[in-house]
Amino acid sequence: MAVREENGRLRLSLSCNPEVTLDLANSMRAQRNSGEKNCLVAVINRALPFMPGSAEVSPDFFDMVIDDPICTHTLFCTPNMRVSATDYAIGLHASSLVRDGGTLQIGIGSLGDAIAHSLIVRHNNNTGYRALLGALNNDNFPHHIYAGEFIEGLYGCSEMFVNGLLELIKAGIIKREVIDPVTQKKTILHGGFFIGPPAFYQALREMPDKLLEKIDMSSITFINHLYGDAFADEVTKRAQRTKAAFINTCMMVTLSGAAVSDALDDGRVVSGVGGQYNFVAMAHELPDARSVLMLRSWRMRDGNPQSNIVTHYAHCTIPRHLRDIVVTEYGVADLRGKSDSAVIAALISIADSRFQQALCDWAKLHGKLAVDYEIPERFRNNTPENIHTALRQFRDQLPDFPFGHDFTDDELVIVKALQKLKSVSSSPLDLLKTVITSIFADKDVPERYLERMGLDEATSLKEKLLRKIFSGNIG
Repeated sequence: MAVREENGRLRLSLSCNPEVTLDLANSMRAQRNSGEKNCLVAVINRALPFMPGSAEVSPDFFDMVIDDPICTHTLFCTPNMRVSATDYAIGLHASSLVRDGGTLQIGIGSLGDAIAHSLIVRHNNNTGYRALLGALNNDNFPHHIYAGEFIEGLYGCSEMFVNGLLELIKAGIIKREVIDPVTQKKTILHGGFFIGPPAFYQALREMPDKLLEKIDMSSITFINHLYGDAFADEVTKRAQRTKAAFINTCMMVTLSGAAVSDALDDGRVVSGVGGQYNFVAMAHELPDARSVLMLRSWRMRDGNPQSNIVTHYAHCTIPRHLRDIVVTEYGVADLRGKSDSAVIAALISIADSRFQQALCDWAKLHGKLAVDYEIPERFRNNTPENIHTALRQFRDQLPDFPFGHDFTDDELVIVKALQKLKSVSSSPLDLLKTVITSIFADKDVPERYLERMGLDEATSLKEKLLRKIFSGNIG
């Protein structure tokens, strides 16, 4: 709980967590009415930003309120992640699907930051933005491009209020007001919960009340659904969520258009579904909304590159009948309402070229593509090298950390070295080359780097080898 004291009166706010609390409280009251016993307890953390609106509750909302200094602990923070060229390519493609005057939902992480920064470039440097799209050969997908500045602005409706959305508010992009027909309250962003870096919390704590009151933290029932909600009616939500782009991330997409986001084919769960399914389904329920699923087209596995666009998979999070738009670093595939053969051709066009022919051959073997189908030449150059080459000249517009970071200069140097080592660790041959090069490089590095890694007093053969490898990849 967050608290604000005014004229000797305490105001309480659910702050970052109204998403299930509001719904849970209603359920608990219903249980009490049927004779069950329960207790709702609030704990005040005075470091939490006070969020007005739906998140603000009266003290009698709870059975007990605990206000003790020990409860004001440091807030959990998520660091801003480095945004790679691949991430930026995906973010740029996705940003061209967002319509002015529309509704936006994005997620956390480097891809979410890539979209947010791309939208800011689109708004503040429109000529540069169009040049970026041209460099990525987005002319292959001209019917998707919305490249203008944001005049009406966007309304944010996202289960998670992430740092990227806050940056879009600061940039004057999320500014389209929706009005509650009962209270006449104006809102530019509805969120269910939030988490972010320290600067995110500080910005909310320092935000002027006039702007803060336009950010409404609400229940998950309100955010993730159009109906069955005690807080707002379906007609109101439909009127607010016009021209929506609900943008989420997945791990893999099958050639049928099904998406894998939360578990592997052997049953191992690697993530939660969260609100992804809700927003995908909502995109089909709203007449002018689109669901956009982003993924990196390939990954390293056991030292070998593997395609994230796969022929089929034993598990899916989003079924094929809800297929819509898929985005990789190589472009946009519009799958909605298409035949299986058209879906497969579109997905192959945004796959990495190292895997395109195998995907094509499988589809032909199973009668999903005509035997004489050929991958168009303009899609046959989908390589990581071409992405890096296309974006290299724009690096001043595409910084590694578009919204800052909490690393020191020394930590950035160390992180870069460790990332370099991680990138080769999955390939035995590349790792061997790196080890040999590092051993014979005979580099001297500042002692403070070694101290930070615990390698300043290397005595064993293993420690000395690790010191050599680490030192050899600095700079």
